[in-house]
Amino acid sequence: MMRQLDALQRQSVRKSLGDDLLLRPQEAAEFLGVETATLDFWRSRVRGRGPDFVRIGARQGRIRYSLRALRAYARERTETF
Repeated sequence: MMRQLDALQRQSVRKSLGDDLLLRPQEAAEFLGVETATLDFWRSRVRGRGPDFVRIGARQGRIRYSLRALRAYARERTETF
């Protein structure tokens, strides 16, 4: 029961955060349809190529991507014919 409540609470928090929700690299990669290694490459070797990200913590802190940044990144690269 407690585990279900925690899951419901997390789901509620995710909904309330909307575009400000911070996703792990694995979740961000899934959202964009790329491999996690691709995000790593864009972040570490090709500045400005990938979506904006935040580093939480010390110099080697955890990487997170806002849903807003991922949507903007995808929108900027949308091609219409």
